[in-house]
Amino acid sequence: MRIAEYAVPDQRNTRLEADLSILENEVAAGDTESTKLAVRLRDQFSDAAAIAEFLDALIGRSIRPNPVAFLQAITGIKGCPCAVPGGDLFVDRVDARVAEARSRAKALKGVGSPELRKKRDECIALLDKASMTADTSPERAREQ
Repeated sequence: MRIAEYAVPDQRNTRLEADLSILENEVAAGDTESTKLAVRLRDQFSDAAAIAEFLDALIGRSIRPNPVAFLQAITGIKGCPCAVPGGDLFVDRVDARVAEARSRAKALKGVGSPELRKKRDECIALLDKASMTADTSPERAREQ
């Protein structure tokens, strides 16, 4: 089945940009299925740097409003992708990166589901390590 709107090539990706904007709003609202979709799209667009980076940041931001959805979405994936704050928002902003990592860890600590506990603990450990590393980084030392 083809949707007529998508039958014509979109050379400028305007529809994709609009769709990603909608996805961003749904993930920010804490929608579980949208978070899972973002993770699947991240894998599909791994070779498209700008889209992959956007999705990485989007998935990371999903932790605070819905940590359960985040953990469900990354279950079965090695590691804890997108948990550590990154991207343009955190470049050269150590304090913001540390604060966000701690806020994400705090949100994850509230997840009590036994089936998500192992992944939760893995992500919390990663975020705690990222917070400590950022606190002792050379750029942090220069700031003080």
